[in-house]
This record gives sequence, C-alpha cells and structure tokens, in this order.
Amino acid sequence: MQLLLNPVGELAQISFVYDGVKKLTVYNTTGQLVFKTTVTEDFVSINTASFAKGVYLIQCESEMGNEVLKMVKQ
Repeated sequence: MQLLLNPVGELAQISFVYDGVKKLTVYNTTGQLVFKTTVTEDFVSINTASFAKGVYLIQCESEMGNEVLKMVKQ
C-alpha cells in the first residue's frame, strides 16, 4: 500500500501492489473512526475534504496481512 501524495488536500490517493479484497479504515489521532470502505481495485481515492487538518492513520486489512500508513491532512 502506498499513499501517493502526503500531505493530502481534498483527496487521498492510495495504490496497492496486490490483488484481492482490502478493508480500509481511517482513524484520527484520538482513535476515532472517520472513514471505512472495502475495495477490490488496485487504486482508490478517498475524499478527505470533510476531514479536519491533522494526522490520520490509514489501516488496510487484506489476505496479505495488515498495513498502517500515516497521512497528514492539510
């Protein structure tokens, strides 16, 4: 999993190097869930326009295991 631009503006763009179902969840620094989706594509855009400025954690669960990325929202 790779976050293509960081910090992000109104869109977070994520690419994946593996196939299959991926469950994405985004949490703020207090641990509050702010976004959740399931994707099968190799690329996904998340609309972050409504997110407050700050740091977020993007968690991806898949057959390949779990990954976490830090995202900064401007």
